[in-house]
Amino acid sequence: MNTVKELKTFLEKNKITLEREGSICITIDGLQIKEFGQLLRNLSKDILDSEIDGFHIDELGKIYDNKDVLLKALDGELKKDTLFNKDFLKSRNLAKKELENLKNIIEKICAFIEKCRELKLDYKDAIIAYN
Repeated sequence: MNTVKELKTFLEKNKITLEREGSICITIDGLQIKEFGQLLRNLSKDILDSEIDGFHIDELGKIYDNKDVLLKALDGELKKDTLFNKDFLKSRNLAKKELENLKNIIEKICAFIEKCRELKLDYKDAIIAYN
């Protein structure tokens, strides 16, 4: 299978959409990942030596490099009675769903980067060239 077709199949299977209309928009499972940027900033600031500045294309590598720490922190957070993001939402269920969505987004972003590496593509180039 050729590289472009394999990447396209991967994106479709994982419900990842890459759009470019002036700026790059990445959607995972129907959710625009930029909407989760502040949540990622807050989480990373608490557990890493530095803050991950949202889901900007240049920050995706940091997410990949810190995947295990981020996912472990999210798993721990999801087990708590009071979630760190509950203050911003009306209920624990909404806060929990938001954290679950963030976890899914991180997993799929990392799987995308891994797929690009497997295909010997730079993920930034793949995102930019996809459209």
